[in-house]
Amino acid sequence: RDRGGWRGDSDSHDLLVDYCDLPEIKKEDFNGEVFARYVAANKPFIVRGYGADWPMRIAWRRDNFLSKYGHLRFKTGSIGYADAYGHQAPEMTVREYIEYMESDHTRDDGFNETLAIFQNGVSKTHPELTNDFDSFPQVLKDLKAAGIGFQSGGVGAGEQFYLGQRNSGTQPHVHNHAWN
Repeated sequence: RDRGGWRGDSDSHDLLVDYCDLPEIKKEDFNGEVFARYVAANKPFIVRGYGADWPMRIAWRRDNFLSKYGHLRFKTGSIGYADAYGHQAPEMTVREYIEYMESDHTRDDGFNETLAIFQNGVSKTHPELTNDFDSFPQVLKDLKAAGIGFQSGGVGAGEQFYLGQRNSGTQPHVHNHAWN
């Protein structure tokens, strides 16, 4: 499996890939009408293969990403929006964070003190990141035209950038529809 030059534990990832109890839609069968039905019903689903040909899959390979964006600074945290919850949120450049990410953060008691970058509104805070992708593809814009609510109408609201190592992520949470 080509991970774009990013480190990963393929064995643990591969165990999860084929297990999913969410409805799956093939890329060829995915369109605004199908999407609208799921959104209107508040049902999560997976589209298999939809992003396989996105230009960002090449642009965000590890070496390309570091070359273009290694200088950008982000807050980090052990949970999403750490500083909003009173947790430390040290700032690092992407390059510094990747060096951190590729080192071990396991304490003697086995707890992993992993930091991650979790940035909301990235098109405003770091607009250069959005040069490599359309954060709201046409299928989302079609929802807005159909009058179906999706992240403030499906245009430019709530883009999030996440970068973290294995076993990192955000705390359990609830929100409106999301395009991931």
